[in-house]
Amino acid sequence: MAGRGRGRGASGAPIPFQVDDDPVTNWRAHPIGIIIASHDPPADITFTIKADFCRYKRYDLPQDMEEVTEAHIRRWVRKEDGALTISWHVDEKDSTELLEELLMPCFNLKLIKFHNAPRKAIPTAHGGATARRDYARAISTGPYAHLFRAINRDFFKREEEQHDISITFKDSGTDRTIVWKKQPPQHVQQDWRPGGRERLCVKGGPRGLGPGQYNTLEKVLFNLAIPDNLVDFLLDCVNDRLTGDKSKGARLRSCTKGEILRFFGYMGAITLNQEEPVDRMWRKEHMPGDVCGPPAMGRHGMSKDRFDAIRAALSKPFRLDESGLDPTDGHRYVRPMLDLFNAHREKSLVPSWLLVLDELEMCQAGFGFKLGAA
Repeated sequence: MAGRGRGRGASGAPIPFQVDDDPVTNWRAHPIGIIIASHDPPADITFTIKADFCRYKRYDLPQDMEEVTEAHIRRWVRKEDGALTISWHVDEKDSTELLEELLMPCFNLKLIKFHNAPRKAIPTAHGGATARRDYARAISTGPYAHLFRAINRDFFKREEEQHDISITFKDSGTDRTIVWKKQPPQHVQQDWRPGGRERLCVKGGPRGLGPGQYNTLEKVLFNLAIPDNLVDFLLDCVNDRLTGDKSKGARLRSCTKGEILRFFGYMGAITLNQEEPVDRMWRKEHMPGDVCGPPAMGRHGMSKDRFDAIRAALSKPFRLDESGLDPTDGHRYVRPMLDLFNAHREKSLVPSWLLVLDELEMCQAGFGFKLGAA
């Protein structure tokens, strides 16, 4: 098959490189084609491609050129046909090429960076959600998904070689060395989970909640995630420390159930101000850089001293005399709270088959929690 793109410096000699007469005809379904098409204009997208492509196009190029060459895109010529103006780095000349030929598997085209901006990330699907959705579908179930998987396999194969990285430092005047073992990422080769893929289901719990009572994050927190018996347990532990800890001198007044719930609300609000230290969340004065004004958390009904006292008491969710704890349990100080929450979850929620990263880390750390525990 002869190349249909408009070449420059092409010779009339026979093609010194043979390819199967089966180009990538549907470049719009190819993952790389989707990325390039999503950039309008696609200027300066740089890629590597085998020098065999130049031989296939009969280009008059240096005989000693490397087996892989670089080029970058200048502009669309005819986007509907996938025609692009390409600038070749080996001789700094331009040609018009078709994506259906550039993306033939035998030429192994790979996107690497942006021309004149090497620090920018490798190009990805750009623009709206449609391009990203099409790209995700192309690399998973599309007609060229097998090419994407092959590229990944080659990457992991190159990274298989392990080696150690030694870091030497001084610790109190003594030379010490830490050895880090570099190894490729571990990925799942086979899905071992039996059965179907359960979706998250809310049973409603003892309160008989309807969908309108857990359709926002704050409603999930107060109506579903914090059960009454857990609040009662924490209230008993907090009051035992606030009113019974003589080491603090004057005993603090007891806490109420409403204060416990308000404390959790404060914690949620504070996390939304990630750049502000907790100790400064009660300030009332304006500071340089404020966009929405000072946090002034005290206006919601809890002083900083009261917040600190409850937070300190909640950090030890058990009674002062440690009554009811199993001395042989390595996690006895948090076990009652976990048991109460897990019992509530079994009555209120059917978790989905997906796990979050924190749950995976907990399982692998060997902390002794039951699989699926919060």
